[in-house]
Amino acid sequence: MKKKVGLKFALSMIGCALLGALCSIIVNFTQPSLTDIIKNLSDILIENSTILMIIGVIPLIIGSVLLSKAKSTIKANADLDEAEFEKTHKTLSLGLAIPSVIMPWIFMCFGFSLICTIRYQKATVFVDLLILLLEITWITIIQYQTVEQTKNIFPEKRGNVLDSKFQKEWYSSCDEAEKQIIGEACYKSYKTMNIVYPILYLIMIFICNTCNLSPFIFLMVGVLWLIQTLSYLIPSYKLEHGKKSRR
Repeated sequence: MKKKVGLKFALSMIGCALLGALCSIIVNFTQPSLTDIIKNLSDILIENSTILMIIGVIPLIIGSVLLSKAKSTIKANADLDEAEFEKTHKTLSLGLAIPSVIMPWIFMCFGFSLICTIRYQKATVFVDLLILLLEITWITIIQYQTVEQTKNIFPEKRGNVLDSKFQKEWYSSCDEAEKQIIGEACYKSYKTMNIVYPILYLIMIFICNTCNLSPFIFLMVGVLWLIQTLSYLIPSYKLEHGKKSRR
């Protein structure tokens, strides 16, 4: 078994090396065209930052519709049967997830707006800032209302979205099954990002061959990768060997 694992690992390393060499050859032969593609894509993102931020309203509308649907069901039925309960719970979960996903989008687009203002001396950043504040307010309202409606079907739930300790209080009010789901989801997220970061570094190395990429980009990604790793390893070690050890 160990030999098979070792052979599989060695073949994976050889495959990655060959893939890297192939990509390097492709980049060298297609550098002018890649440079044009990256530049054109960059210009499109920067020059259309306001439109991209407005697009973020669409998921917020969907989240608001889902929240309204769940709210109406809870209000119309004092005691939900099993099917209605499950359906309403799924609706609330989706209504809470969609605004959370859109948050990184609007900040990313606002970053494009800042670059546009610096590069082209345009005042669109003020319009985008207004859109950013409105969308953040909208997201907060959806999250607050969704949590309050969730409390209606789960009376044991605690926490206020506007409170800085919300996540801690909400987690402590979850039962063991819910905590296990959260733990498994966090572990899958950790594994996913450990794949994403090396791929991102590979992409940035290729971009360095075509564009004048600042070294601070590598520093930023490296710091984020380090924070993500330590934020997993340190609590894991404390839970396993610290004062609050489960053993």
